[in-house]
Amino acid sequence: MKLVIPVILHIYKKCSRFVLAEYELRSLDCPRPDSSGSEGRAELYGDQYGFKRGACKRCDKTFDITFTKKEPCDFHVERSRKIRGVQKPHGCCGSRFGGTGCRTAPSHVYKGNLYLDVEGFVRTQPLSSPPADGNYGVYAVDTEAIHTVKGLEVCKVSVINSTLKTVYDEFCLPTAEIIDYNTIWSGIRAEDLQKVTKT
Repeated sequence: MKLVIPVILHIYKKCSRFVLAEYELRSLDCPRPDSSGSEGRAELYGDQYGFKRGACKRCDKTFDITFTKKEPCDFHVERSRKIRGVQKPHGCCGSRFGGTGCRTAPSHVYKGNLYLDVEGFVRTQPLSSPPADGNYGVYAVDTEAIHTVKGLEVCKVSVINSTLKTVYDEFCLPTAEIIDYNTIWSGIRAEDLQKVTKT
């Protein structure tokens, strides 16, 4: 036990320098509590990274975001980049910029909720009995998201502690109709959610 506490403190000190300041969180579009103080409402301050209302997240084409008519989407996994004024081929397949995508999906997808849906945020529930020394430990959180009619929604949450032990690893249901499981990046498939009841 004597050895564990200094190791945890060392990890904490190393990690604490990566904690972002409020202005950095705002510039990166992290949802911040609304200035009105309204419970569950967030505010965004960043530049929204070229977000275009009504444009597909994968191929940039404009489409019907009500999803009443689903159109197939062709896209590239890796976008073409402009380097020193020259448009380079797509990294995924080597095809030139502007050509047909090397992947297809049954529908376009949208990330509008990342910028337009600012209601319904919840705070992490406090522990019923906080640790006596005030040290909650160091944890890393990762999430996987799928595409719904609202946009990208979290569908899996994983947490590890400072000894790399998994302390939480669960699927959760999105709040809206699923359009695409985003399997190529999320690894999530329809069968993963069959018996899931958590939201």
